[in-house]
Amino acid sequence: MTIDQMKIFALSFALIVFFTGCAVYTTGFSSKKTSHQPLAIQFIIPSEHSVLKNAYVFGSDPRTKLVYGIHNSFFSSTDDGGDHWTDLAPWPYIALEAKGGVVDLIVAEGHIFLLTTKGNLLESDTLAPGLKFQDVSAPTTAQGGPRHLAANGRPYGLAAMAGWVFQGEYTNAPNEIYPDAPRVLRYDIARHRWHISFATPHARHIHSLLVDDQAKTLFVSVGDEGYGDGIGVWRLDATQIGKGQGQGEDQAVKWSDQRPQQQDRENYPVDMIIGGPHSGFPGDLLAASDLPGTHVMHVRTTQAPGTAPIEALIIPPSGEPRETVRDVTEDRSTGVLYFWTTESSTPGLYVSAPPYTTEEKVWSYNANVTLTRTALSGGFLMLGSERFRISAPDAQH
Repeated sequence: MTIDQMKIFALSFALIVFFTGCAVYTTGFSSKKTSHQPLAIQFIIPSEHSVLKNAYVFGSDPRTKLVYGIHNSFFSSTDDGGDHWTDLAPWPYIALEAKGGVVDLIVAEGHIFLLTTKGNLLESDTLAPGLKFQDVSAPTTAQGGPRHLAANGRPYGLAAMAGWVFQGEYTNAPNEIYPDAPRVLRYDIARHRWHISFATPHARHIHSLLVDDQAKTLFVSVGDEGYGDGIGVWRLDATQIGKGQGQGEDQAVKWSDQRPQQQDRENYPVDMIIGGPHSGFPGDLLAASDLPGTHVMHVRTTQAPGTAPIEALIIPPSGEPRETVRDVTEDRSTGVLYFWTTESSTPGLYVSAPPYTTEEKVWSYNANVTLTRTALSGGFLMLGSERFRISAPDAQH
């Protein structure tokens, strides 16, 4: 993966023209399990695609269903798909421009956390209107701190568990951490202290972090191919925080199987989600693929450490352009997956319904851009400055 387009231009809302000149596609794709059949149900209603005027979405709070972003120069929230916004604070343009722009947002312990492309972390003092952001970034190694000087931030680079915010170290050429091990850093929300949680040796950088709230487990996806057997998925249980014995204070384990005898050892994810009750893979990882030729992958969470294969689940037809998949999102009421492709000559938005034996490209756009977190709100799928009306499967029969 590269992040050549990782800048999120909050100052000018340049990505409001993110999909200008788009076209709708209905070509059916398939996985290795089926022939190429189009989906019988249209989950995205193209005629109800629209641009969020003067707005840009960064992420959401799954617990409250609030979506957060910029609206008319304010940091704001919405719970109805962007029809109405609640202004929370003026957007700190100048401060954030110097830090590279926002690429990720999470909500934890009554605070909003913003991650920038340069790896800075900002924390709000409250969730209420009038909130203020404070820079709580981890000190770099040049300052005697835990964060590598070359480390950047990327979408899905934050996660929260047990009163901590976890941040992954990402890099792009020519500024690399390798051969030193990329780190997962841990921020104590209550005490405002940083720690090295754990390191991922024999890997290039960390792609994403994901917390399973029910299992109280952090999953971390690590790349890239050719950098060693540290790539794949790592796991940290909350009970292992503070029990580290290596490069860090926590005892994480390599979860996926990248041993030479493993057939899919070169598979590794970008972004990940926990499968919902209608997915057919409840509690398992459904992952966006960084491997050309594969779109969505499956990782079991009930294996023994180091033995879980990363299995290709949704595969496009042979001959399709090389591309990376980003931001798998599940409508947990239906199990329907939405995911985006980038680093491609034909990037687009895809949809797949359980059991994920086919996929359909339902929207195409003209430029490869950084894809931040998708949000589901008010019957809309929202990404950046775009929104799409979605429908439940039964409504289309």
